[in-house]
Amino acid sequence: MYKFIDLHTHSYISDGSSSPPEIIKAEYKNNLKAISLTDHDSIDGIKEASAVSKKYNIEFLTGIEINSLYNHKRILHIIGLGIDINNKYFLNSCTNNEIRQIIEVLKLLIDYTLIS
Repeated sequence: MYKFIDLHTHSYISDGSSSPPEIIKAEYKNNLKAISLTDHDSIDGIKEASAVSKKYNIEFLTGIEINSLYNHKRILHIIGLGIDINNKYFLNSCTNNEIRQIIEVLKLLIDYTLIS
């Protein structure tokens, strides 16, 4: 029997529809060997997903999907795997990145409104 991994999953913390524990339970039913929760710009579900994955004997890899604005026009999605969710520099960077993204999106909306 083959065992698969899924290193790109989203919970309702970003744009998914399930809770972190529901994702782990579903992946268990699908016979997955390993999983990474990679919500957009958030690590809020990591600890919960990690704890539940241990109960189901599924290997868990911390993750995040960082949205970044390229050239003030294009949104890039960057997957980070094996991140240290307790690293203060990483946590500060995530907070600053969220603020920068909000500002950039607002600029885009203003430009779009003025052009349209």
